[in-house]
Amino acid sequence: MTIKKAQPLPARHATLGTISLIFVLFLAFMPYSESLQAKEEPPEISHDGLHRLHDTRVALAYAKPDADFSVYNRLVILDCHVAFKKNSQRDQNDGRKSLG
Repeated sequence: MTIKKAQPLPARHATLGTISLIFVLFLAFMPYSESLQAKEEPPEISHDGLHRLHDTRVALAYAKPDADFSVYNRLVILDCHVAFKKNSQRDQNDGRKSLG
């Protein structure tokens, strides 16, 4: 059994492969670059009437205009954990409740 040595590709084919790779990478990252360029300022008033707070230690904060947090020493915002029963979406769509 004779093993043939791999022949290197001609320079023209190697360049074409490099260009193809760059093009594929460009297409893969194009949506990310668009979202990075189109950064809009968040609205001053949210859809539910909360006003944007400026000069805070967080990136973005909203509060009711008449909210008074001066009585608190600390404020903790925790994750909201939600759990659903098995088949709850189906039951809601059917308009009935599950017995289990």
